[in-house]
Amino acid sequence: MELLKSGMYLAKIGLDNLEEALLLQADMMDLKARIHGPAQAYVMEARLDEGRGPLVTTIVKAGTLFNLLF
Repeated sequence: MELLKSGMYLAKIGLDNLEEALLLQADMMDLKARIHGPAQAYVMEARLDEGRGPLVTTIVKAGTLFNLLF
């Protein structure tokens, strides 16, 4: 995860590659998210949009993150 260590995500460099790698690895390992219990996630980016309010980009570590929780 050199991308996370170097801070390249701040410049949005390589995020498409990171997403593709995560999806491929999850598919190959047949990973499933638990659907009960609170979600745990890493916040990659957060900003305030005037029309929509607070917006975040996350990588969910465990659980299921629902839009209605926040």
